[in-house]
Formats: sequence, structure tokens, C-alpha cells
Amino acid sequence: MKKLKGIKRYERNGKIHKYFRATGERLPADIPETDPRLLHAYKLAEQNAKSKGVPNKVQANTVEDLYRRVLTWKDFSDLSVSYQNLISRELKKICRENDGRIARLSINKINAMHIKTQVDNIGGNAGRTRYKAWNKVFELAVSKQLIKTNPCEIVTPPKERVSKQGHAPWTNEEIEQFRQHWPHGTVERLAFELQYWAGARISDTRQLGWDNIDSEGWLTFTQQKTGEKVSIPFDRTPPWFAELEDLQHLKAAIAAMPSKRETWFQTQKGDVRTEKGASQWFAKAARKAGIQGRTSHGLRKKRMIVHAENGASEKEIAAWSGHESLKEVQRYVRAASKKRLLSATTR
Repeated sequence: MKKLKGIKRYERNGKIHKYFRATGERLPADIPETDPRLLHAYKLAEQNAKSKGVPNKVQANTVEDLYRRVLTWKDFSDLSVSYQNLISRELKKICRENDGRIARLSINKINAMHIKTQVDNIGGNAGRTRYKAWNKVFELAVSKQLIKTNPCEIVTPPKERVSKQGHAPWTNEEIEQFRQHWPHGTVERLAFELQYWAGARISDTRQLGWDNIDSEGWLTFTQQKTGEKVSIPFDRTPPWFAELEDLQHLKAAIAAMPSKRETWFQTQKGDVRTEKGASQWFAKAARKAGIQGRTSHGLRKKRMIVHAENGASEKEIAAWSGHESLKEVQRYVRAASKKRLLSATTR
């Protein structure tokens, strides 16, 4: 494996430590030099070396030092990739603010009032993200005994802003319109049928393939958001409330592809799509079919609505969708119950 240039390496207590030679900046230790975390830190160090003036040598126990250490912290690496990326981007933003003055502050110089002022000024979901980023830095600082308490523990983050409309569920007409536009043999049709049958988040469906079919005929995967396992019928008879025709559509879409795919959602080059990339690509495919404002998550909602209208219970729907809370599922069941009640009394 070719080594990165300009890195000073040495071993101590069986662990490989790395520094960027030009600036003396510490890089993530004891991980491969192809690891995205190390490459990110290496790129930052290169940028610092090329900047004007005195090289920006990161001082120990500053905000930027803690930011870099968070990226290689085991508690951080145990989080989902999407959450890691969210926090990493926000910490990088913090380190760039005020010409890097915040980045150079010692972590013990920052108190709860500083955090409260920041998150309140930003507000909304962006303020919540800022709070989460600071919280991770302080959690690490406490674990390393650099500070005694986490200032975020006495700060109330802004309330999450939830769109009242959210992701609108697809209509039956829109589903048929998509199928008419994207025939079998296109990856767009395969992705659509997989998304609709699974009723899962696109962060999960983008990674599914033949390896997810177990010996008993279940399509099984672990949810990225919750860490919980979900099993959906594939090579077995689905429950009475599921539409068998939709499963047949999925199997036909898989069979029509010109070659066997490692993952069904993959790009032409065979790469697994990123969560954001998959979501944007899916919405674009809908627009090309003449369907505006519809998303992959709207199909997840539609799957739950179909089950509710067919008489499935809250627990049956949640077992399929992987919801840990029944609160959202209950809305679909109540709406379906009202519709059945009115249908029964219509003359």
C-alpha cells in the first residue's frame, strides 16, 4: 500500500502515531492511511501548510484538537455513518468560524453560556445540530478528564422543527405512472419496487441485495437509524394484509436486470449509493416520470397506509416498517379505520 507523503510515523506501546511533518499536526493514530477519517485530517493539514503566515499547529486540548480526536474515538465510530458525517461537518464548521479563533480555544475555556448563546442564535434544527456537535466534543473531554462536567448537560437545545406536511405518501395513480415510465430492466424501476415493497428508509434499502435473503425466505437487514433488525417476506408467502402483486413486481424487476447485482440499488459502476445521493437520485427519477414532490420516504408511508387499509394492526405494521414507537403507525391505523367506517355506512 502506497503511503501518504509528508507524514512522520513512530510506534509507541504497540500503537502507530502519525504527524503531518510540515506543521506538526497530529493525525488519527493506528488506522489505515486509506481510512476516510485520516484522509480528511491529512487534507486539512495540507491546507494549513499552504496557507499564508505561520503554519497552524494544532495545540493540545483545544477545540480543534478535540474535534480531530472525536473522529477516531470508539464511541463516535459506533454511531451510524450518516450521524458521524453530520457531526463531523458541524465540528469542521465550528473550527472555521471567527477566522479559527474558536478552534484555537482551550476546551476548558468554553462554558454552558457560550454553548447556549450559539445554539439559541442559530435556532431550529441547525441549532440542534450545533448542540449535538458540542456535546460529542465535551463527552470526549470528560472521558479524558480534561474537564469535570459536560456544559451541554445544563443547556436545553432548540426544539426540533418538523414540517407539518412532511413526505407526502404516493397515490395509486402516481405509482402506476412511475411504473409506466420506468420499465423493467431499468435500475430506477428496480429501486422503486424495492423501496415500495420493503417500506424501509432509503438509508437501508440502498444497501440491500441477495446477501440479505436468508434461508427461510426473509429479506433481513439491520436498520441504520435504530440498530434493530427487520425481516420482510421475500421467498415466502407474505401476510394476508400485504399486496402479493407488489412482491411480484419486485421479483420481476430483479429478474429483468441484465446482470446479477451485488446490491440492487447500486450505480452503473457497481458502487453503493450514499444515503443523500440515493435520496436525490430517487426524487429525480420521480420527476422524470412527471411526478413532482414525491420521495422515497413517501413510498415508506404508502406501504404503511396500504397495510392499515387492509386491516393490519399497529404491531403488525410496526414489525414490517421497523418503527420502535407506535405513535406514527397509530395515525395510519386511525385514518384507515375512519375510512372503513364511512365506507360501511355509505349508501
